[in-house]
Amino acid sequence: MGKTTTHVRTLFRELKRRRVAKTSLLYVVLCWGALGVCDVVLPTLEVDVNRALQTLLYAAIAGMPIVFAFAWFFQITPRGIVRSAPFVDRRVLNNISPINDKRRKGVATFFGEDDEGLDDHWVITAESGLLAGLSYGISQSVTLGRSTDCDITLPGSEVSRHHARLYVKDGILKIKDLGSSNGSKVNGEVLEGTKALRHKDELSFHDTKFRVSENYAWSDGKATAFRQATHVRVDDS
Repeated sequence: MGKTTTHVRTLFRELKRRRVAKTSLLYVVLCWGALGVCDVVLPTLEVDVNRALQTLLYAAIAGMPIVFAFAWFFQITPRGIVRSAPFVDRRVLNNISPINDKRRKGVATFFGEDDEGLDDHWVITAESGLLAGLSYGISQSVTLGRSTDCDITLPGSEVSRHHARLYVKDGILKIKDLGSSNGSKVNGEVLEGTKALRHKDELSFHDTKFRVSENYAWSDGKATAFRQATHVRVDDS
């Protein structure tokens, strides 16, 4: 019983996320309006009004499953019609924890808005996709991909199971494509092999984009902490 309830809740959550109910309601309203217009216009024409309205009503009912399916698989965005990314519940993932959550504030470069994440020299912030607004500190090797065992899971059939890897070497953030099917892009250019990244570089993995941020105060902060450290003088006498 509990498992069934969970599945039902997941289904309703997906319907809400994909805006299926809103799209279906809009379709019903448009069809209702169209039937109203036809009810006024058709009597002026030499047609069987009742038969015409009945045909239109049947056509509207037959179109409902098509609209439902379209709303489930696709969404209309300012960029056009795009395929809805499959939902992955973050609770089942072993992802690294985001150092902030800006989904309610809007997306911006991580540093400069607050003082969080100062322990991280490099941070990537998602600017699109289901992770939009989340920032991740990169201090060690981080794998990105569709698989749930990646450090950062990127939902989407166009993303490979293990798509790319970010790592820091000698203080420089680097990215390496792991032989992904559709490739990775840095500033709009297809990544080949390994590439060193800079502040404000853009990383693209299909419809998910990240902005790279370098914390220039990171090294200064470490130096300041060292200068402020307490030094104990040992008397050898």
